[in-house]
Amino acid sequence: MAGLKEDVNAIKKDYPEKVVGVIGGSSVSSETEKFSESLGYRLRQEIEFLSYGYIMTGGVGGVGEAVHEGISRYVKEHPGALRRDFAVLPHGSGNGRVVPISALGNDMYERRKGIPLVAAVVCSVSGGEGTAHEIQATLDAKTPLVLFDGTGGATQSAISRFQARKERNVEIARSLDEGAEFVKKYVGR
Repeated sequence: MAGLKEDVNAIKKDYPEKVVGVIGGSSVSSETEKFSESLGYRLRQEIEFLSYGYIMTGGVGGVGEAVHEGISRYVKEHPGALRRDFAVLPHGSGNGRVVPISALGNDMYERRKGIPLVAAVVCSVSGGEGTAHEIQATLDAKTPLVLFDGTGGATQSAISRFQARKERNVEIARSLDEGAEFVKKYVGR
């Protein structure tokens, strides 16, 4: 099986423009699901505006699935718009969804470490232990991180850690619009 570095390089070859990664809980409230769908729609809107970039999720339900649903809604409402999204899962995993899947790592631990190595910026919504690991991996990789305030879980815990001090490459977004501005800052050409 390929190593993590080879997987990252293969994904960057398949998706040569900057990638916005979205991480978050796999089991979320209906409110978080609705927020995540709106986030997917808004991010796809920004990519249309920039004429550049892709959106990547961790490939499991909850936040990731809702983000892809938001992207689908955007594409349906804007004839001619391309999806420009994909998901990442460990080798041998599949989820039966329509969205393209790229292999990243040999297990979920490696997949979590690989997300910030692929992304130009990572957005975090809600989440549990897996999301907390992805947040730490993003910080370790020095990849810019946008934490969405008010979404709870691991994201809210990280906000509590960073609110008192200004951390380089960590942005706290209090709205979708503010988060989109942060994403533009890191993805814009």
